[in-house]
Amino acid sequence: MNQMTKILTKSLTLMSQKVRLQIKRLNLMILPIKLQMLLKLQMLLKLQMLLKLQMLLKLQMLLKLQMLLKLQMLLKILQQMVMLLKRGLILRLFILLKIGLLKIPL
Repeated sequence: MNQMTKILTKSLTLMSQKVRLQIKRLNLMILPIKLQMLLKLQMLLKLQMLLKLQMLLKLQMLLKLQMLLKLQMLLKILQQMVMLLKRGLILRLFILLKIGLLKIPL
């Protein structure tokens, strides 16, 4: 009986060693796949960061464009005010000339 348990124990240890070897082989096979996945994940993270950066840059450009449009509108308003002032002055000069309060030397 003792002999039988020794044989069984020996065969079980051999089997467990084989299983361990198979696990090591599988781990060695899985390792490159894990590395590939990590590299792909790293690339995805970099792409995601680039996309966020691109979105921020677009947002900055939109804000600058919005400011530029506001400045253009202000410039147009100022130009119209200047035109109205010029017209008002010309109209006043014309009225002063008409009523004789202003003489233009020829």
